[in-house]
Amino acid sequence: IIRARLSTIVTAAGDGGERTINIAAAIRALSTGGDRAAANHIGTFKDHADPNIREQVARMVGLLKPSDGPKIISQYVLRDRIAAVRKAALLSLNEARGPHFQPTLLEILQRTDYTSIEILTANDRAIAAWILSRMPLAEPIRDRLKIQLTEKVIQTELGPIFDAQSVRIPCLWCLAIHAKRKPNDAWLKEFMGQIIATMTRDHDDRPNTVPTGYNANYY
Repeated sequence: IIRARLSTIVTAAGDGGERTINIAAAIRALSTGGDRAAANHIGTFKDHADPNIREQVARMVGLLKPSDGPKIISQYVLRDRIAAVRKAALLSLNEARGPHFQPTLLEILQRTDYTSIEILTANDRAIAAWILSRMPLAEPIRDRLKIQLTEKVIQTELGPIFDAQSVRIPCLWCLAIHAKRKPNDAWLKEFMGQIIATMTRDHDDRPNTVPTGYNANYY
């Protein structure tokens, strides 16, 4: 009975008879309950004006995995202006992760030009880097993580700066994890050696050129 009522709320939402907060709550409940039959209809709300509804649609993709889920995820993580929607979509991407998402994650890391309007933030890039630690690394992704960590990639009106530590640390962690998994990978082995050597040279009277912490120590 409860599931039927929740489905009725979602199905009848187009008539304007339900408040958006009720629709969002119903979508959340159906998703949490694993109602795969409702997945495709819930997906029709992906462009809804209310961000609370879009956030629940993004969350639904990770739980119910509808056929158009990857398209919805990519739309949200790259173009939605609301941070909560993008975060929910990234967490769903983590659940449904696969090599087909690597171009999307690469674009997130690359969008660092703040001399013009850019909706993505350091939080988006940090989550993307953590997700990549759980996926096989394609060469363009590997190279971008190195750039993100070691170069001034953030473009501002006052000049380039390093990315936030909250981004650079998971980038280093991602490379360290993959270096541990593939001890015979020459590129990763050489890079981690360079990172450790750089950290050893850094002293109190000069700024660190790489983020310190347990990430390289783990390697």
